[in-house]
This record gives sequence, structure tokens and C-alpha cells, in this order.
Amino acid sequence: MGLKKIKETSSGVTGDYWKITKVIHHRLDEKTEVELNLFKDKASSVAKKTPIIGVAKKTLWMEDKNAEGATVKECYAAVKAQSKEEDTHDNYFADAEDV
Repeated sequence: MGLKKIKETSSGVTGDYWKITKVIHHRLDEKTEVELNLFKDKASSVAKKTPIIGVAKKTLWMEDKNAEGATVKECYAAVKAQSKEEDTHDNYFADAEDV
């Protein structure tokens, strides 16, 4: 499970598979942070290859659900949904494809 969105790095390397590699829940703030890493493709991620680039961090505000118990699938959905709502540079994942 991941998000498909093509990204070319400044050095010209291209990848298209973003995977959540870390989920951190902050109980006091009632927020969840996820870290996504870019891989060349899904096969590279499954083979546990090193990510192309480091981390894209997203802070999720998950209403109607205890964020502490959120599944990874729900985190991916929240990343996309909140990206669609934002009018900032942080809307990168709004049109990412679920894979």
C-alpha cells in the first residue's frame, strides 16, 4: 500500500512510489504525524531498497476517529484528503493515486 505520484529529484533521479515509513501519534496535541519516503517504484519498496529521497512529513488532524488507533490505510486517505483542502505548497499529494 502506498501513493503513486511521480517526483524528479534535483539530481534527475525519478521515483513514483511514496510509502509511509513512520507514524507518530502525539497524545497531548491529539495529532498524528506521518513520514513518507520516495522509492523508485513499488517493487523497490517491497524489496526494501533504500529510498530515493528522505522524508516528506505530514501532520494529520483526524476527526471522527481516535487518531491513535488509525490504520495505515486511514493515514494514506488523510494525507490525500488534507492535501486537497490546503491552499499551500503542501497540497502535493492531493492527486496521488492509491496503489
